[in-house]
Amino acid sequence: NGVEDFYSAKPNHFVSGATMSSTAICNAINGAISYVKETAFGQTTANPFDGFEYTAQISVSNPATKYEVTENNKVKYSLITNGDGEATSFKLEITVNSEKKIESFIIVDNGSTEGDEYNFSTKMFNFTQNCVGWNKDNFLAVLNGSQSAINSSNSQINTGASYSNFLCAYAGLFATANYDRCISGGQAQ
Repeated sequence: NGVEDFYSAKPNHFVSGATMSSTAICNAINGAISYVKETAFGQTTANPFDGFEYTAQISVSNPATKYEVTENNKVKYSLITNGDGEATSFKLEITVNSEKKIESFIIVDNGSTEGDEYNFSTKMFNFTQNCVGWNKDNFLAVLNGSQSAINSSNSQINTGASYSNFLCAYAGLFATANYDRCISGGQAQ
């Protein structure tokens, strides 16, 4: 019974300035939970994201990562990102419309470095709001295939929270790139 949910670093951890260590511990706990579920309890779960594009920074094995198709052909995602660098995982709610563009982009749990002396909460909110209306090509253009593009002087994405920007932009890319697959029930079209 004790192995029902995956562990999340927030809001259960103390902020000590060791964000990468917290992320590593969280990942180790999640790996142990998965192992116990599969080996001790025989619980195997099909990955609903098999065959999806751009999954490297999305925690696709976390049951909180999911999507639903609405009656008006919008895809509503609840995504958990992996941690990266100084940023821990983000919990995001992203809606993609039938034009394969971001309709809403909400940070539910901000994985930016704690402490607001750099105003990361506001900066990340502004970043995600600037992504409304973006499609796959917009995200590919700013990511340019790597995190180094986030560190550039690109005013659309440069907030000083490089790792956080990368994770959020990657989640937007994942959401827009996989719209057709979600509409078709997870199958390639």
